[in-house]
Amino acid sequence: MQKALHWLSFALTWTLRLAPAVALFSAFFALEGGLRWIGLFGFLPLALAFAGLPGCACAARGRNAPAVSSWPCF
Repeated sequence: MQKALHWLSFALTWTLRLAPAVALFSAFFALEGGLRWIGLFGFLPLALAFAGLPGCACAARGRNAPAVSSWPCF
């Protein structure tokens, strides 16, 4: 049961991280003019996901660690 929950959590995390990043990055190829450069903002989350790095500093240090930055951890 624990292993199944781990894989479910893994799949949900990847889906929630990659779906918006892919949609934003594909805008670089779909849009024309100056708006197409907005699609490059999708490159950073894609690079972080495939490198295995956390999407924010909160995931790296854990929720119970003392806050070092002003970014909120939800």
